[in-house]
Amino acid sequence: ARVSRGSVSRDAMSAEAPKTDPVAPVEQKVVTTELIQKYLNENEQLILAILENQNVGKLQECVQYQARLQQNLMYLAAVADATPK
Repeated sequence: ARVSRGSVSRDAMSAEAPKTDPVAPVEQKVVTTELIQKYLNENEQLILAILENQNVGKLQECVQYQARLQQNLMYLAAVADATPK
């Protein structure tokens, strides 16, 4: 699902899950700017799907998106903690 500035795509409007592959833990992947951007883009789509499902009263559907968002945020936090300052 892609989002352009100021509008939500048909995929996000239908509240479908983002179409991404599971991402390995920090120690199994080389962390690149592109990988971080992939997570940020997926998080954007997850948030949009959560909001859309909440707006139409499908709260149970939000659970899987919230779990994936939490997983992604924990990964990004681990990367930030492991990055030399």
